[in-house]
Amino acid sequence: MRQARIVRMAAPATALGAIMVGLAAGGANTSELAALLSCALLALTLLAVLAAPRRTIAQWLRAHALSTAAAAAFVLWTTATAIKGAGPADPLWRALGIADGAVSISPYRTLEGLVSFLSALSAFALASLAVRDREDRRSLGRLVVLCGLGVALYALVVHAAGAQRLMVNFGSANVAATLFGMSAIFAAAAAFRAARGRKGLAALAAPPLAAATLLLSLACLMLTASRAGILLTLIALIAFAILLLVGGRMRDRTQTPAMLPWLAAFAALLFLAGGHFALARLEHLDSSAASRAVLIETHWRAFLERPLFGHGLNTFHELNAHAATPENLPALAGMGAAHNIFVQALEETGLFGALLFALMLTPPLSRALARAVRGSVWAAAMCAAALLAFAHGLVDFSLQAPALAAYFSFCLGAFTTRTPER
Repeated sequence: MRQARIVRMAAPATALGAIMVGLAAGGANTSELAALLSCALLALTLLAVLAAPRRTIAQWLRAHALSTAAAAAFVLWTTATAIKGAGPADPLWRALGIADGAVSISPYRTLEGLVSFLSALSAFALASLAVRDREDRRSLGRLVVLCGLGVALYALVVHAAGAQRLMVNFGSANVAATLFGMSAIFAAAAAFRAARGRKGLAALAAPPLAAATLLLSLACLMLTASRAGILLTLIALIAFAILLLVGGRMRDRTQTPAMLPWLAAFAALLFLAGGHFALARLEHLDSSAASRAVLIETHWRAFLERPLFGHGLNTFHELNAHAATPENLPALAGMGAAHNIFVQALEETGLFGALLFALMLTPPLSRALARAVRGSVWAAAMCAAALLAFAHGLVDFSLQAPALAAYFSFCLGAFTTRTPER
C-alpha cells in the first residue's frame, strides 16, 4: 500500500517541481517557457492516466464531469476562433459578422494562450487523479508545503543582492505576493493540523517545516511590498480562521493551537520591521489607482465592442496597442495585462468564455466550501487561497502568469477532490 502510494505520488511531485521551476523562470511568462511547462505537465498527465485503473478514471470523470465538459468546450471553441473562415459563404463566421477572417484578431496569440492554458488543466488533472484517500491528500499537502519552503528560501537568497522589492525571477512583485500569500495559507493549514492540542512553543515545534514555511512566506510577502497582496493575504488568513470556526475545528479550547498567539506576535513584529516598504508605497496610491482606472476602463470598452465572443484569447497586447491615444498612452504604455483578470478575460473570451470559465471553477470551489464548512482544514485553506487569488486579480494580474495559474490549479485539484473514505 505504501509503495503504491509512493509510485502514485511520483507524477504529481514531478509536476509540482516543474511548476516551481517555471515560477523561478519568470512565471513561465513567455510563449516558449509556457509551452515547455505545458508539454511537461501534459506528458505527466498522460503517464498518470495510463497508470491509473479504469475504475479510477471512470470515478474521476463522474466527479469532474461538468468541469471536464466546460474545459473541453473552451479548448475546442478557442481553437475554432483561431481558424480563418472559408470566406463570405461560411455560415458560422458570417453569423458572427466575420466572414473573411478568424474570430480572434490575432490567431497566433490565441494559440499561444491556449497552449499555456493547457498547463493549468494538466496540473488540476494530475493532482485530482492522485487523490484516492485522505492520506493521499495529506501527502500532496506536505509536497505543497515543502515546495513553498524551497521557493521561499530561493527567493530570499536571490533577493539578498537584489532590488528593494522582492520579485526575484517571478516576473513581478505582485505575482510573488500572490504566490507567497497562498504558500502561507497552505503552510498555516499544515501547521494547524500538526499543532492542535499542544501548548506554548511546543505547538511551533510540532510542525517545524510547516511553521518555517509559514514564517518565511510571510517574510517574503512583506518584502514584495505589494499593498494589495499583503492586505488580501491578511483577509484570506482571517477567512481561513473563520472557516475553521464554522467547521468546528476551533470550538473546543483543547483543539485551539497555542501557536496562533506566537504567529500573530511574529506577524506584528515582521510588519514593524519591514512594513515601511509597503507603507512608503502608499504615498503613490492615488497615482497608481488613477493610472489603473484608465487602463481598466479602456479595456472594459474593448469588451463592450464584442461582448459575446470577445476578441480572442491572449490578444491583450493587440487590443492595448489599438486602444492607445495621446490621452491614455501614459497609462497604457508598457503594460502587459489589464490589471484586472476579469475584465481581461471578458474582452478576450467574451461572455461565452466567461461562462465556460465559471462552469470549470464553480464545481471544485463549491465542493471546497462545502467540505470546509464540514470541518476540512485543507478545503478551508483552498477557499482562503482562492479568495486571495481572485481578489488580488481585481487590481493585478498574478494568475495570468502560467506557472502561478498551474500552481493554483494543482492545489485546487488536490484539496477539493472527493475521496471514497469517510
